[in-house]
Amino acid sequence: MSTANNIQTIIISGNGTLTQAIVNNNIGSIGAGTLLNIVIEGYTIIDELAFASYTNNLVEVTIPNTVTTLGREPVNVNEGFGPFRNCTLLQTVIFQENSQLTFIGITTFYLCSSLTMISIPPTVTHIDFQALSNTGLTSITIPASVDFVNFFVFYQCFNLSLVIFEGISQLDYGGLNSRQIFSECFSLQEIYCTPDTLTNWGITAGPDQELSGSPSLTIFDSLPEPEPEPEPEPEPEPEPEPEPEPEPEPEPEPEPEPEPEPEPEPEPEPEPEPEPAPEPEPEPVKPIKSRCGSRFSGCNITKITGFSNGMVINNRASRAQRISTLIQIQSRLRNATWTREYDAVNDYGQRAGGPVGYGQSPKNTF
Repeated sequence: MSTANNIQTIIISGNGTLTQAIVNNNIGSIGAGTLLNIVIEGYTIIDELAFASYTNNLVEVTIPNTVTTLGREPVNVNEGFGPFRNCTLLQTVIFQENSQLTFIGITTFYLCSSLTMISIPPTVTHIDFQALSNTGLTSITIPASVDFVNFFVFYQCFNLSLVIFEGISQLDYGGLNSRQIFSECFSLQEIYCTPDTLTNWGITAGPDQELSGSPSLTIFDSLPEPEPEPEPEPEPEPEPEPEPEPEPEPEPEPEPEPEPEPEPEPEPEPEPEPEPAPEPEPEPVKPIKSRCGSRFSGCNITKITGFSNGMVINNRASRAQRISTLIQIQSRLRNATWTREYDAVNDYGQRAGGPVGYGQSPKNTF
Protein backbone atom coordinates (compact mmCIF):
# COMPACT_ATOMS: atom_id res chain seq x y z
CA MET A 1 0.00 0.00 0.00
CA SER A 2 1.31 3.44 -0.87
CA THR A 3 0.03 6.95 -0.27
CA ALA A 4 0.18 9.93 -2.64
CA ASN A 5 -1.79 13.17 -2.51
CA ASN A 6 -3.79 11.76 0.44
CA ILE A 7 -4.92 8.80 -1.71
CA GLN A 8 -3.96 5.27 -0.68
CA THR A 9 -3.10 2.89 -3.51
CA ILE A 10 -3.86 -0.75 -2.77
CA ILE A 11 -3.05 -3.66 -5.08
CA ILE A 12 -5.32 -6.68 -4.89
CA SER A 13 -3.90 -9.73 -6.68
CA GLY A 14 -5.38 -13.17 -7.26
CA ASN A 15 -7.29 -15.25 -9.77
CA GLY A 16 -10.85 -16.40 -10.41
CA THR A 17 -13.58 -14.25 -8.89
CA LEU A 18 -12.86 -11.16 -6.83
CA THR A 19 -15.49 -11.15 -4.10
CA GLN A 20 -16.47 -8.62 -1.44
CA ALA A 21 -14.80 -10.74 1.25
CA ILE A 22 -11.45 -10.69 -0.58
CA VAL A 23 -11.66 -6.93 -1.04
CA ASN A 24 -12.49 -6.38 2.63
CA ASN A 25 -9.60 -8.58 3.74
CA ASN A 26 -7.14 -6.63 1.59
CA ILE A 27 -8.31 -3.18 2.58
CA GLY A 28 -9.56 -3.63 6.11
CA SER A 29 -11.39 -1.07 8.16
CA ILE A 30 -10.84 2.56 7.18
CA GLY A 31 -12.53 5.84 7.91
CA ALA A 32 -14.94 7.60 5.62
CA GLY A 33 -12.37 10.29 4.76
CA THR A 34 -9.76 7.85 3.41
CA LEU A 35 -9.58 7.83 -0.41
CA LEU A 36 -8.64 4.68 -2.29
CA ASN A 37 -7.00 3.87 -5.61
CA ILE A 38 -7.48 0.14 -6.21
CA VAL A 39 -5.34 -1.81 -8.71
CA ILE A 40 -6.69 -5.27 -9.48
CA GLU A 41 -4.40 -7.98 -10.86
CA GLY A 42 -5.06 -11.49 -12.21
CA TYR A 43 -8.77 -11.94 -11.59
CA THR A 44 -11.24 -12.85 -14.35
CA ILE A 45 -14.54 -11.90 -12.68
CA ILE A 46 -15.38 -9.01 -10.37
CA ASP A 47 -18.39 -10.12 -8.41
CA GLU A 48 -21.48 -8.11 -7.44
CA LEU A 49 -21.12 -5.87 -4.40
CA ALA A 50 -17.33 -6.36 -4.47
CA PHE A 51 -16.70 -2.75 -3.29
CA ALA A 52 -19.96 -2.21 -1.42
CA SER A 53 -18.01 -1.57 1.82
CA TYR A 54 -16.04 1.33 0.31
CA THR A 55 -18.59 3.35 -1.64
CA ASN A 56 -17.44 6.53 0.14
CA ASN A 57 -13.72 5.83 -0.36
CA LEU A 58 -13.12 4.53 -3.88
CA VAL A 59 -11.97 7.25 -6.33
CA GLU A 60 -10.07 5.20 -8.93
CA VAL A 61 -9.94 1.59 -10.09
CA THR A 62 -7.76 -0.23 -12.62
CA ILE A 63 -9.32 -3.34 -14.20
CA PRO A 64 -6.82 -5.86 -15.65
CA ASN A 65 -7.09 -7.23 -19.17
CA THR A 66 -7.74 -10.68 -17.67
CA VAL A 67 -11.23 -9.70 -16.50
CA THR A 68 -14.09 -10.84 -18.76
CA THR A 69 -17.11 -10.13 -16.56
CA LEU A 70 -18.22 -7.24 -14.35
CA GLY A 71 -21.12 -8.21 -12.06
CA ARG A 72 -23.76 -10.65 -13.21
CA GLU A 73 -26.98 -10.96 -15.12
CA PRO A 74 -30.13 -9.82 -13.33
CA VAL A 75 -32.18 -12.23 -11.25
CA ASN A 76 -35.90 -12.13 -11.84
CA VAL A 77 -35.44 -9.76 -14.78
CA ASN A 78 -34.17 -6.56 -13.12
CA GLU A 79 -32.92 -7.50 -9.68
CA GLY A 80 -29.27 -7.47 -8.64
CA PHE A 81 -26.39 -5.22 -7.52
CA GLY A 82 -23.30 -4.27 -9.42
CA PRO A 83 -19.69 -4.39 -8.10
CA PHE A 84 -19.26 -0.54 -8.09
CA ARG A 85 -22.88 0.39 -7.39
CA ASN A 86 -23.32 3.70 -5.52
CA CYS A 87 -19.57 4.52 -5.41
CA THR A 88 -20.34 8.23 -5.49
CA LEU A 89 -16.68 9.36 -5.39
CA LEU A 90 -15.49 7.12 -8.24
CA GLN A 91 -14.01 9.38 -10.93
CA THR A 92 -11.73 7.17 -13.01
CA VAL A 93 -12.12 3.68 -14.46
CA ILE A 94 -9.10 2.35 -16.34
CA PHE A 95 -9.28 -0.73 -18.57
CA GLN A 96 -5.85 -2.13 -19.35
CA GLU A 97 -4.89 -2.49 -23.02
CA ASN A 98 -5.94 -5.67 -24.81
CA SER A 99 -8.92 -6.02 -22.51
CA GLN A 100 -10.95 -9.24 -22.79
CA LEU A 101 -14.07 -7.78 -21.16
CA THR A 102 -17.34 -8.90 -22.79
CA PHE A 103 -20.02 -8.47 -20.12
CA ILE A 104 -21.06 -5.42 -18.11
CA GLY A 105 -23.74 -6.64 -15.69
CA ILE A 106 -26.68 -5.14 -13.93
CA THR A 107 -26.13 -1.76 -12.18
CA THR A 108 -22.36 -2.11 -12.50
CA PHE A 109 -21.75 1.69 -12.25
CA TYR A 110 -25.21 2.74 -11.09
CA LEU A 111 -25.24 6.02 -9.12
CA CYS A 112 -21.53 6.72 -9.71
CA SER A 113 -22.33 10.42 -9.95
CA SER A 114 -18.68 11.58 -10.10
CA LEU A 115 -17.91 9.41 -13.16
CA THR A 116 -17.89 11.80 -16.15
CA MET A 117 -16.26 9.58 -18.79
CA ILE A 118 -15.57 5.92 -19.48
CA SER A 119 -14.09 4.10 -22.48
CA ILE A 120 -15.89 0.84 -23.10
CA PRO A 121 -13.50 -1.80 -24.54
CA PRO A 122 -14.23 -2.86 -28.16
CA THR A 123 -14.72 -6.48 -26.98
CA VAL A 124 -17.91 -5.78 -24.99
CA THR A 125 -21.09 -7.37 -26.39
CA HIS A 126 -23.54 -7.08 -23.49
CA ILE A 127 -24.51 -4.02 -21.38
CA ASP A 128 -27.20 -4.87 -18.84
CA PHE A 129 -29.92 -3.11 -16.92
CA GLN A 130 -29.01 0.35 -15.60
CA ALA A 131 -25.32 -0.47 -15.97
CA LEU A 132 -24.44 3.24 -16.47
CA SER A 133 -27.57 5.02 -15.32
CA ASN A 134 -27.51 8.02 -13.01
CA THR A 135 -23.82 8.69 -13.70
CA GLY A 136 -22.15 12.02 -14.51
CA LEU A 137 -21.31 10.98 -18.10
CA THR A 138 -21.23 13.79 -20.68
CA SER A 139 -20.51 11.56 -23.70
CA ILE A 140 -20.27 7.88 -24.51
CA THR A 141 -19.08 5.78 -27.43
CA ILE A 142 -20.79 2.43 -27.98
CA PRO A 143 -18.51 0.02 -29.86
CA ALA A 144 -19.86 -1.90 -32.87
CA SER A 145 -19.29 -5.12 -30.95
CA VAL A 146 -22.24 -4.39 -28.61
CA ASP A 147 -25.31 -6.42 -29.72
CA PHE A 148 -27.44 -6.18 -26.60
CA VAL A 149 -28.39 -3.21 -24.45
CA ASN A 150 -30.91 -3.76 -21.67
CA PHE A 151 -33.48 -1.35 -20.27
CA PHE A 152 -32.50 2.06 -18.93
CA VAL A 153 -28.77 1.67 -19.50
CA PHE A 154 -28.28 5.48 -19.57
CA TYR A 155 -31.38 6.38 -17.60
CA GLN A 156 -31.30 9.87 -16.05
CA CYS A 157 -27.80 10.71 -17.25
CA PHE A 158 -28.71 14.37 -17.07
CA ASN A 159 -25.36 15.63 -18.43
CA LEU A 160 -25.14 13.28 -21.39
CA SER A 161 -25.11 15.32 -24.64
CA LEU A 162 -23.22 13.19 -27.19
CA VAL A 163 -23.47 9.53 -28.20
CA ILE A 164 -21.45 7.81 -30.94
CA PHE A 165 -22.30 4.39 -32.42
CA GLU A 166 -19.17 2.95 -33.99
CA GLY A 167 -19.19 0.80 -37.15
CA ILE A 168 -22.40 -0.95 -38.11
CA SER A 169 -24.32 -1.11 -34.86
CA GLN A 170 -25.71 -4.56 -34.01
CA LEU A 171 -28.58 -2.88 -32.25
CA ASP A 172 -31.96 -2.03 -33.84
CA TYR A 173 -33.81 1.20 -33.50
CA GLY A 174 -36.95 -0.45 -32.16
CA GLY A 175 -34.93 -2.11 -29.43
CA LEU A 176 -33.25 1.18 -28.46
CA ASN A 177 -36.59 2.90 -28.36
CA SER A 178 -38.56 0.17 -26.67
CA ARG A 179 -35.97 -0.36 -23.98
CA GLN A 180 -35.79 3.35 -23.27
CA ILE A 181 -31.99 3.31 -23.44
CA PHE A 182 -31.69 7.14 -23.25
CA SER A 183 -34.80 7.79 -21.18
CA GLU A 184 -34.77 11.17 -19.46
CA CYS A 185 -31.41 12.20 -20.97
CA PHE A 186 -32.73 15.71 -21.41
CA SER A 187 -29.39 17.21 -22.48
CA LEU A 188 -28.85 14.76 -25.34
CA GLN A 189 -28.28 16.76 -28.52
CA GLU A 190 -26.31 14.63 -30.99
CA ILE A 191 -26.17 10.98 -32.00
CA TYR A 192 -23.63 10.05 -34.67
CA CYS A 193 -23.68 6.78 -36.60
CA THR A 194 -22.79 5.40 -40.03
CA PRO A 195 -25.26 5.35 -42.97
CA ASP A 196 -25.34 1.54 -42.73
CA THR A 197 -26.46 1.79 -39.14
CA LEU A 198 -29.30 4.10 -40.17
CA THR A 199 -30.26 1.59 -42.87
CA ASN A 200 -30.23 -1.15 -40.24
CA TRP A 201 -32.43 1.02 -38.02
CA GLY A 202 -34.76 1.89 -40.91
CA ILE A 203 -34.70 5.66 -40.23
CA THR A 204 -33.23 8.77 -41.86
CA ALA A 205 -30.93 11.34 -40.38
CA GLY A 206 -32.45 14.41 -38.83
CA PRO A 207 -34.26 15.59 -35.70
CA ASP A 208 -35.49 12.86 -33.39
CA GLN A 209 -37.44 13.08 -30.17
CA GLU A 210 -38.38 9.49 -29.65
CA LEU A 211 -35.11 8.11 -28.29
CA SER A 212 -34.70 10.41 -25.30
CA GLY A 213 -37.47 12.94 -25.18
CA SER A 214 -34.86 15.68 -25.68
CA PRO A 215 -36.36 18.44 -27.82
CA SER A 216 -33.00 19.25 -29.47
CA LEU A 217 -31.75 15.76 -30.41
CA THR A 218 -30.44 15.30 -33.96
CA ILE A 219 -29.22 12.06 -35.54
CA PHE A 220 -26.32 12.37 -38.04
CA ASP A 221 -25.44 9.80 -40.73
CA SER A 222 -21.70 10.28 -40.34
CA LEU A 223 -19.13 9.99 -37.63
CA PRO A 224 -17.66 13.16 -36.19
CA GLU A 225 -14.15 13.98 -37.20
CA PRO A 226 -11.79 13.00 -34.47
CA GLU A 227 -10.51 15.90 -32.54
CA PRO A 228 -6.92 16.62 -33.42
CA GLU A 229 -4.53 15.48 -30.83
CA PRO A 230 -3.23 18.41 -28.94
CA GLU A 231 0.19 19.39 -30.07
CA PRO A 232 2.73 18.56 -27.48
CA GLU A 233 3.77 21.51 -25.55
CA PRO A 234 7.14 22.66 -26.74
CA GLU A 235 9.84 21.79 -24.38
CA PRO A 236 10.92 24.85 -22.60
CA GLU A 237 14.13 26.17 -23.94
CA PRO A 238 16.86 25.61 -21.49
CA GLU A 239 17.65 28.68 -19.65
CA PRO A 240 20.96 30.04 -20.75
CA GLU A 241 23.64 29.32 -18.31
CA PRO A 242 24.38 32.44 -16.45
CA GLU A 243 27.54 34.00 -17.59
CA PRO A 244 30.21 33.59 -15.00
CA GLU A 245 30.60 36.65 -13.00
CA PRO A 246 33.78 38.39 -13.99
CA GLU A 247 36.47 37.99 -11.49
CA PRO A 248 36.88 41.17 -9.62
CA GLU A 249 39.80 43.12 -10.85
CA PRO A 250 42.55 43.10 -8.31
CA GLU A 251 42.70 46.27 -6.44
CA PRO A 252 45.60 48.28 -7.69
CA GLU A 253 48.49 48.19 -5.36
CA PRO A 254 48.79 51.50 -3.66
CA GLU A 255 51.43 53.57 -5.21
CA PRO A 256 54.35 53.86 -2.89
CA GLU A 257 54.38 57.15 -1.18
CA PRO A 258 57.13 59.22 -2.63
CA GLU A 259 60.07 59.44 -0.40
CA PRO A 260 60.22 62.88 1.04
CA GLU A 261 62.68 64.95 -0.77
CA PRO A 262 65.62 65.64 1.40
CA GLU A 263 65.47 69.07 2.76
CA PRO A 264 68.00 71.13 0.91
CA GLU A 265 71.01 71.76 2.91
CA PRO A 266 71.06 75.34 3.89
CA GLU A 267 73.31 77.24 1.68
CA PRO A 268 76.35 78.23 3.57
CA GLU A 269 76.22 81.79 4.50
CA PRO A 270 78.61 83.59 2.26
CA GLU A 271 81.70 84.36 4.00
CA PRO A 272 81.93 88.05 4.51
CA GLU A 273 84.11 89.56 1.94
CA PRO A 274 87.22 90.71 3.54
CA GLU A 275 87.17 94.33 3.98
CA PRO A 276 89.48 95.84 1.43
CA ALA A 277 92.65 96.87 2.91
CA PRO A 278 92.67 100.58 3.19
CA GLU A 279 94.48 102.09 0.38
CA PRO A 280 97.66 103.57 1.60
CA GLU A 281 97.32 107.19 1.89
CA PRO A 282 99.23 108.75 -0.99
CA GLU A 283 102.34 110.25 -0.02
CA PRO A 284 101.95 113.92 -0.14
CA VAL A 285 103.20 115.20 -3.41
CA LYS A 286 105.83 117.57 -3.02
CA PRO A 287 105.50 120.72 -5.02
CA ILE A 288 106.98 120.41 -8.42
CA LYS A 289 109.80 122.52 -9.15
CA SER A 290 110.20 122.79 -12.82
CA ARG A 291 111.81 124.93 -15.28
CA CYS A 292 109.53 125.89 -18.09
CA GLY A 293 110.41 127.05 -21.52
CA SER A 294 107.76 129.77 -21.31
CA ARG A 295 107.47 133.31 -20.25
CA PHE A 296 107.29 131.96 -16.68
CA SER A 297 110.65 130.36 -17.15
CA GLY A 298 112.55 130.00 -13.95
CA CYS A 299 109.39 130.17 -11.82
CA ASN A 300 108.29 127.50 -9.35
CA ILE A 301 104.73 126.19 -10.14
CA THR A 302 103.73 126.99 -6.64
CA LYS A 303 104.19 130.62 -7.36
CA ILE A 304 101.51 130.78 -9.99
CA THR A 305 98.56 130.26 -7.71
CA GLY A 306 97.91 133.93 -7.51
CA PHE A 307 97.37 134.18 -11.28
CA SER A 308 93.86 134.31 -12.63
CA ASN A 309 94.76 132.28 -15.69
CA GLY A 310 97.79 130.77 -17.06
CA MET A 311 99.41 127.89 -18.83
CA VAL A 312 102.14 125.78 -17.50
CA ILE A 313 103.99 123.22 -19.53
CA ASN A 314 106.20 120.91 -17.60
CA ASN A 315 107.82 118.41 -19.84
CA ARG A 316 109.36 116.55 -17.03
CA ALA A 317 106.39 116.18 -14.67
CA SER A 318 104.53 112.87 -14.68
CA ARG A 319 100.79 112.74 -15.12
CA ALA A 320 100.26 111.81 -11.47
CA GLN A 321 102.32 114.74 -10.41
CA ARG A 322 100.36 117.08 -12.62
CA ILE A 323 97.02 115.77 -11.33
CA SER A 324 98.13 116.02 -7.76
CA THR A 325 99.28 119.55 -8.30
CA LEU A 326 95.98 120.41 -9.95
CA ILE A 327 93.96 119.01 -7.05
CA GLN A 328 95.93 121.02 -4.59
CA ILE A 329 95.67 124.26 -6.46
CA GLN A 330 92.23 123.92 -8.05
CA SER A 331 90.41 125.37 -5.10
CA ARG A 332 92.43 128.44 -5.36
CA LEU A 333 91.87 129.09 -9.01
CA ARG A 334 88.90 130.84 -10.47
CA ASN A 335 87.16 129.15 -13.38
CA ALA A 336 89.78 126.37 -13.34
CA THR A 337 89.33 123.45 -15.72
CA TRP A 338 91.57 120.63 -16.59
CA THR A 339 92.08 119.45 -20.09
CA ARG A 340 94.55 117.24 -21.67
CA GLU A 341 95.22 117.40 -25.29
CA TYR A 342 97.79 116.09 -27.59
CA ASP A 343 98.91 118.58 -30.17
CA ALA A 344 101.81 118.35 -32.46
CA VAL A 345 102.58 121.99 -31.65
CA ASN A 346 101.65 123.82 -28.47
CA ASP A 347 100.20 127.31 -28.19
CA TYR A 348 103.59 128.79 -28.20
CA GLY A 349 104.58 127.30 -31.49
CA GLN A 350 106.80 124.78 -29.90
CA ARG A 351 106.91 121.26 -31.27
CA ALA A 352 105.95 118.69 -28.74
CA GLY A 353 108.54 116.37 -27.48
CA GLY A 354 110.14 115.25 -24.36
CA PRO A 355 109.57 112.22 -22.16
CA VAL A 356 105.88 111.71 -23.10
CA GLY A 357 106.76 110.94 -26.62
CA TYR A 358 106.91 112.74 -29.89
CA GLY A 359 103.79 114.57 -30.72
CA GLN A 360 102.20 113.90 -27.33
CA SER A 361 103.15 116.90 -25.25
CA PRO A 362 100.40 117.62 -22.74
CA LYS A 363 98.56 120.91 -22.74
CA ASN A 364 97.48 121.98 -19.33
CA THR A 365 94.96 124.72 -19.11
CA PHE A 366 93.91 126.60 -16.00
